[in-house]
Amino acid sequence: LPSDSFLNMFVDIDVNVIVLSKAMLNLDDDILKAAMAHEVGHIKLGHAKRLHEEMQIEYEADQFAFEQGHDIVKALRVLRRNAVWTNIKYGTSLKISTITDRINVAKKLTRV
Repeated sequence: LPSDSFLNMFVDIDVNVIVLSKAMLNLDDDILKAAMAHEVGHIKLGHAKRLHEEMQIEYEADQFAFEQGHDIVKALRVLRRNAVWTNIKYGTSLKISTITDRINVAKKLTRV
């Protein structure tokens, strides 16, 4: 995939470095900040020790971003829309259902 076509960001927990794709820089600031807060959440919550619990640590990092005041539901919807577009354009098989699951869990945070 071209580097500017897919929204991606991850944290290398061993060295506390957040890596993002060039496409992430084209996002609105609020979406980018929510995604960054999610990745910081992985560091703050000590997720390096729990990588076998993949979805649970994603939910927790989403909650961390929400608690920092970010609209994580909006950010996840943008990421899901981009993943669908990427799948269609490049024939990839990014898992849309896992992003949808995260959106549904994050929606519950906003109702509390």
